[in-house]
Amino acid sequence: MSRSFRFTSPKLWLLSGGLLAAAFYGCSRSASDPAEPETPALDSITIEVETVGPGSSFTTPHEALVNLRAEVTPPEFTGGIVWTVEDDRSDHVQTPAPYGELLGAETWFLVPRANAARWASVPCPGELNQKSLALEVTARAATAADTVASQTEAVRQDEIDTVRQEYVDLGRRRFPGRDRFEPRSSPHFEPSELNPTGDYNVYWAEQRMLDGLEALRAIMAETFEQAGLPFAGLILTSVYRNPVHHTYHAGLTTTESPHQYGLAADMRIWGHGMTREEYFYEVRDAAHDDAVGACFEPEELIRAGSSDGQTLTHAHVDWRDPCPTGWYPCPTGW
Repeated sequence: MSRSFRFTSPKLWLLSGGLLAAAFYGCSRSASDPAEPETPALDSITIEVETVGPGSSFTTPHEALVNLRAEVTPPEFTGGIVWTVEDDRSDHVQTPAPYGELLGAETWFLVPRANAARWASVPCPGELNQKSLALEVTARAATAADTVASQTEAVRQDEIDTVRQEYVDLGRRRFPGRDRFEPRSSPHFEPSELNPTGDYNVYWAEQRMLDGLEALRAIMAETFEQAGLPFAGLILTSVYRNPVHHTYHAGLTTTESPHQYGLAADMRIWGHGMTREEYFYEVRDAAHDDAVGACFEPEELIRAGSSDGQTLTHAHVDWRDPCPTGWYPCPTGW
């Protein structure tokens, strides 16, 4: 900006009483000098919050990444953006906020690991707002005269990523992708049979288990027909069990049960027109048929796991590979 200045001398005049007074007018602005420009007002700020997965996963370190972008109007205030990320207090889950300051128009953070002990207090079946991790994100831009805040955006795990979080928090060896929870069923087994716990509407059912159950059912139907008995189908009592249900709701201590990986089914062995033992042995023989190819839990383990230590309570088949020692092929004498 070009400015011209003129220094003016003091002017003197005589006041009454003979005193001299001086007026100093100092610098004067040239008429051609432009006016100072007005500082633009801070108008608005909008934000975009982007997670790696479609369900705001927060699970593995890769999926825990959250990208933040802000747009300020006018854009010259972009450099003064400060982000706030905090727990979404509208639910019943304490989600940890990221560490350190988040500054600038583009930044990112990793969602810290949540306290796994929280699952012990989740009821059965519970609600998603008692299970899902969620954060609220806001950005602010400031000038010396004003501060403008963005809208608040919430990032929350969906149902699939909430159940996947259980595998991380409870330290399971296998971690499922989202595609494992795509709806699956078979001609004789509906979702309500494959997912009896009710903890979630989604469940894990591997196709080889569904195929094996259909083959097992066909063999059992033929067995009943040859015996002249009515066949009511396989009555499944436990198929998919999410890790929290397995550990806390069912009170089971095994950490790698195939029920958690869409590979196992338990079935009722009474009320079929046969004794428990007769039905159990028929299921055992059918499970070892090549068309079924299942692992079968031995009788002594079933009895030992019953409340009295001796009752044959159910039959268990699964399609893990390899089978535990003594489960398949049939032990000597079977």
